[in-house]
Amino acid sequence: MELRERRGKDGTLRFFIDWTVDGYRRRQSLKNIHDRKTAQVAFAEFQTRLARGQVGLAVNANLSLRCCLSTHVKAKQVTSCERHGTTLESYAKELLEYFGENKPARTLTESAVNEYRLHLQASGNCADTINRKVTFLQAALERAVRDGFIPKNQLKHLSRLSDRRPEQVNTYMEQDEVDRVLDVLRNGIEKTVNRSNGRHYMIRVGRNVKLYRLVVFLVNTGARLGEAFQLTWRDVNLDKSIVTLQTTKKAARGKRTKARDIPINSTLRELFDGMDKAEGSVFQYSASARSQVGKAFRNAVRLAGVKPYRVHDLRHTFASWLAISGVSLYTIKELLGHATLTMTMRYAHLCPSVKSEAVERLAFGDARKGKKVLEMPARSG
Repeated sequence: MELRERRGKDGTLRFFIDWTVDGYRRRQSLKNIHDRKTAQVAFAEFQTRLARGQVGLAVNANLSLRCCLSTHVKAKQVTSCERHGTTLESYAKELLEYFGENKPARTLTESAVNEYRLHLQASGNCADTINRKVTFLQAALERAVRDGFIPKNQLKHLSRLSDRRPEQVNTYMEQDEVDRVLDVLRNGIEKTVNRSNGRHYMIRVGRNVKLYRLVVFLVNTGARLGEAFQLTWRDVNLDKSIVTLQTTKKAARGKRTKARDIPINSTLRELFDGMDKAEGSVFQYSASARSQVGKAFRNAVRLAGVKPYRVHDLRHTFASWLAISGVSLYTIKELLGHATLTMTMRYAHLCPSVKSEAVERLAFGDARKGKKVLEMPARSG
């Protein structure tokens, strides 16, 4: 055990105690002490407290991985949205199934986690998904270190996997594809069913008015699915033609992102006029029904005969067609509720006409002003 000192850039001396326990190096800073004599007195007091067992040594060999992960999940659920907390719970469940609930958290090594990553790759997980799951594990261990349960985070310096797949461009639906999917949801399609008795029956499948209304709303507002689920009739102002989206996304430093207003176009007005404006949510989905929306939408896309799309691609469709129509990226940013313009720049490649129109506005040496563009005379010789 040693008393060490370090001089900061401002010339102030700072002292800390350096010792080893169970093979792990530990350090403790002596705060608000800047002279050697006072530091030596504090160091002697620390040695006495340590000998009496009054100092927590941040060692708990019996801390299970289950306790470590559950503590981290509960802490994140306080500061994160409900959906993110559910995702972390699924990560924790998967980790416990692989490593075992009673495995001591301090025994996790880089080699064990590398084997887990190979297991995830074999299961079809992409590099981004694997990185998110391992980052969750690293954060849980780091919290255990801060709380004094384990002495060291063995995975602190574990490198991330690199994604070697080509960068994917945001997928958006063509206008006729949207119309075909909406037609299936509104009217359904006829399908022949062959029975074991040799008879054939014509049935209508795909009709889902509830999902039809939700899809129309999403593709005309660019709302996230969670924002649509928590939309109430108090957020819909038909007199001012404005719908207010309340988001659960977190901005920087844990702040909540601001609510945003989306203008109601003629399609949305017709949709709202035909709905029962009862108290509560506009789109009344139970918790179990919400989890099935993605599957129902993919089924409608398949029945419509278009290539596969996700529900979130409706948000990309909204933004992409705004960009194609010449809407400025800043306006798209405000409508989507992006925190920075960097997020919106992914749609910049869809509006080349805007660049052409911008350059066309320049009039240096413009022949349209009645001035002839001079030709350079050919050189003689």
